[in-house]
Amino acid sequence: NFAFDMARTSLESKLPDVHREYAIFLEENGRFKDAEEEYINAQCPREAVDMWILQNEYNHAMRVAQTFDPTLINYVVEKRDGIDPTMQGDDDDDVPTTIQIAGQESDVDSDEDDDMHGHMPSRVKPVENKDSMLGNDNADVISKIKALGKQHRFSEMMDLAEKHDVLDDSILMIYVRHLISKDYKYEKALEVMKTYSMYPVSDPSNLSLFRKLARRVFWIHPDPSKEVVETLLTLLREIEKKQANAPYYKKEMRHYKTIAHLMYMQHVLKDTIPELYAKACVSLLRYCDVIPPDRAFYLAGESCKNVNEMDMSFVFLSRYLDVVEALDDLPEPTPKPNADEPLIRNTVELENSEFLKSDIPYNVPIPVKPYLDEDEKDRVTDDVLQAAISQSEPSLPTRACPNPQCSSEGDDYVASLSCYECKFKYDSCIITGYPVPEKDRVYCSNCHVPAVRSHWNSYILKFKSCPNCHSNQLTK
Repeated sequence: NFAFDMARTSLESKLPDVHREYAIFLEENGRFKDAEEEYINAQCPREAVDMWILQNEYNHAMRVAQTFDPTLINYVVEKRDGIDPTMQGDDDDDVPTTIQIAGQESDVDSDEDDDMHGHMPSRVKPVENKDSMLGNDNADVISKIKALGKQHRFSEMMDLAEKHDVLDDSILMIYVRHLISKDYKYEKALEVMKTYSMYPVSDPSNLSLFRKLARRVFWIHPDPSKEVVETLLTLLREIEKKQANAPYYKKEMRHYKTIAHLMYMQHVLKDTIPELYAKACVSLLRYCDVIPPDRAFYLAGESCKNVNEMDMSFVFLSRYLDVVEALDDLPEPTPKPNADEPLIRNTVELENSEFLKSDIPYNVPIPVKPYLDEDEKDRVTDDVLQAAISQSEPSLPTRACPNPQCSSEGDDYVASLSCYECKFKYDSCIITGYPVPEKDRVYCSNCHVPAVRSHWNSYILKFKSCPNCHSNQLTK
């Protein structure tokens, strides 16, 4: 409510973004009808349609298309009839005259359909059937592949497609879609894509599914493995290359790629360069409204303590305890039948005086599962209390804004990517995510990503190659 009030009173242009973020939260928690309303308020009917398609609720998808964006009608039919053969009827050569709701039940009562949800048109532009474009032998193979997909015999389906050299993105997506939207096996979905070295991102309608995949990987408890994060990062880089202009997901997927990259750098740096590891953990705090905030603040606090950044450690571990306190005050959500386990209890607005001039969010999601057990949480509590006694008013380190016209007084948070006063923006370092000052800027000679000179040199001395493009590099 606070975010909505702020947007209405002073940042009206941001109101659709707030509605959209709330819609994503509602969708993640299985409140699909409410999420649809928020997507519409955000002027994103395509995302509402994709949400219903992801749930195999094609009548609801068509209702949204008919009501809010008729240009999406054929898209819904194509998704139902042409992309996912596991959802087709027994006679694959027929274009269905209506689309039946398949799979799990929606959280919307079925008796609402006649009153408010509309019906599928009796005939929309037919989708050319893949079988008709192939020879008889291949058509027979495709029919067998579809049959195996319907029976959930996915290993046999993939083997048959490979044997006959017909494995493509649409066939792979039969398996991947089932793993994500039915079995909730997100790590397995990434493993399958990695195994076949195929990342089916050419179809923009898959981006809604991959958005869910990314968010679920970020919230793997207690931490996603290095291999899982690396595969997710590969997927997100493919999306950036092939869907750079996707209107609904461009900004969000770039956001997720940055998060995945920093999480990957955490794994790389943790036991090798502790000073840079701490900085990567601190940079991830910018995204504590997307990743589990208790994990983010705990790792930032502990890593800063390990490199003797005691003020930062105190502030971040204190914030960790704020999140845990909010978690203890909120009830666990009731799991929904036929849905994945909920991740978030609710979102809360945390006290913000310590972070006022930073880019660290203070409206954060509170996880269902705490990152630490009770004994570890008590240890952190004792450490913070001891530090409060021995340290005098710990605060976050600051720097001066490089903009000569800026009226700030040298009190911008040192890890922020923008000035609090004048909004001057920095590039982020590919090694640590820290802001790159102009005088300390260096670039990879191959992919030209920027880095802080000292961070780059420390990394290259150890690993010899760019963390983004993996080309051999020298210190600068």
